[in-house]
Amino acid sequence: MGAYAYGRPHVGYQALMANALLTYTSALGYVTELLSGDFNQPFGRSSHHQVWSEAMVVTPVVRGLLGLEVSGGGKKLRFAPQLPADWDHVEARNVAVGKSRYDLTLQRLAGRLTINITRSGSDSASDTLDLALEPSFPLDARVRAVQIQGRNIEFQTSRIGDRQKVLVNFEMREQSVEVTFVYDEGSDVYVKADIPAPGAESQGLRVLRSTAQENGLRLLLEGRSGRTYRLFVRSPHQLAETTGVKVGRSDGPDQELILEFKGSPDDYSRMDLIVPFIRR
Repeated sequence: MGAYAYGRPHVGYQALMANALLTYTSALGYVTELLSGDFNQPFGRSSHHQVWSEAMVVTPVVRGLLGLEVSGGGKKLRFAPQLPADWDHVEARNVAVGKSRYDLTLQRLAGRLTINITRSGSDSASDTLDLALEPSFPLDARVRAVQIQGRNIEFQTSRIGDRQKVLVNFEMREQSVEVTFVYDEGSDVYVKADIPAPGAESQGLRVLRSTAQENGLRLLLEGRSGRTYRLFVRSPHQLAETTGVKVGRSDGPDQELILEFKGSPDDYSRMDLIVPFIRR
């Protein structure tokens, strides 16, 4: 939750997935609150089937990754998603706000992010909702316009941590509304999550920072020394190779970086580098 609040969505997502993937370790609902930091297994004194077993999955998804918050006595709704770079679609259904329910859908296409909000279950068709939409973008993205039902609306941009947030506030009076953010694409990275085997040692790649700069993409990473990792990049710029980093071949439109961590194989090591942009 803290990582999302301070604009560090990569750290937040990795912590979220570490908990979410525990779903597949044992029986359904068997999610312990006490784990080894080195191995994918519970301690002997761990408990399970607790009421809080899924708390650190559901809460970070709703309040962190999706940024959903209801306030004002059921009169205000905030939707501030910080999605991984490879998530192009997300839905949140039956969000309770006062006496109404809302379905929210986010769709990303090239240069366009569209959010649809639909109301149901209201006692009055004239009910209004104070709506705040605040999706996040990479720092080198440039938002050119925000449109509600095809009409331009004023927006505010701010930087929080490694992200750029774009905020629009308005009253929703209709049964449904469509908001479109028109922008120039930015640069961001993502890791394909693997389900660890029971008892496996911690060995995955950790993305601590991903910050787009004028001359390239600055990355702060941690990985097991002696190992090679694959990191995927979405960017309008072609990436160049640098020390410890090779540009691989990717099957899709995203670019692939091959990272080599040096040092003792028994330890994690840190890599702080800038992957240069090749300007087109």
